[in-house]
Amino acid sequence: MFDPHASIHEVSARIRERTLSPAIVVDACLARIEALNPRLNAFITVTADAARVAANVAESELRAGRWRGPLHGVPIALKDFYDTAGIKTTAAFERFANRIPAKDAEVVARLKEAGAIVIGKTNMDTLGMATTGIVSFFGPVKNAWSADYIPGGSSSGSAAAVATGMCYATVDTDAIGSCRLPAACCGVVGFKGTYGLISAQGILAGESPPDELIVWFGHPAVTTRQLQIQLSLWTP
Repeated sequence: MFDPHASIHEVSARIRERTLSPAIVVDACLARIEALNPRLNAFITVTADAARVAANVAESELRAGRWRGPLHGVPIALKDFYDTAGIKTTAAFERFANRIPAKDAEVVARLKEAGAIVIGKTNMDTLGMATTGIVSFFGPVKNAWSADYIPGGSSSGSAAAVATGMCYATVDTDAIGSCRLPAACCGVVGFKGTYGLISAQGILAGESPPDELIVWFGHPAVTTRQLQIQLSLWTP
C-alpha cells in the first residue's frame, strides 16, 4: 500500500525500484491537496496538469532504465518566492498577485533536471517579512495539526504541506528562522544549509520589493519530514 506520510527517502527508493509509480504518487498528493488545502490554505498555486504530465514522463524514463537520481518522480513544492516560468510567483504580496516570470529560478531548473515534480507554490507571510503564517495577501495558513495554532512563518504553507502529505519536500528561504520556525511548529524538519550551497538566483528576479533586505537575507533552505535529501544536486 501507498503511505502518504512516508519519508522522501522511502518514496524515492520505491520509485527507483518501480514498485511505486510517480503517477500514483502525484495523484495521491493532488488528492490530499484537494481535500486539505481549502482548510489549511497551504498552496497559492497548484500545478496539477503540469505535475501529471511530468509524472508520466518520469514513469516512461524509469521504464526505459533512465534514473535521474533520488528526486526523480518525487512531488515537491516551492515557496512562492522562487520564480517559475509561466507560473505565478507572488511572494504573497498584493502588488505581485498576477506576476508571471519568464524564467525558472536556478534551483527550480536544477530540480527539474533531477526529475523532481513541481506540484505547486506554497503560501507564505508576505515577502517573507513575518513569523506567524497569517500575514498573506492570499489569506492565513493554518497549522497542520490544529487550526487553533499558528503554523509559524514565513514558510508557513511549506511546513503545513509537508506535514500533511501534500508533497514530500519544499524549497524555502530562511533569514532568521523562516524555514526552521514553521517546521518546528508543524512537526517536520527545516534545514538551512551552508551559504552558497543552494543557489538564490531567481528569487523575485528583477523586482524591487519595499524592503529589499529581506530578499538579500533570504537564504535558500528545505523542508521535509526527515533530513534525507540530496542537497548536492543543487550545489552551484
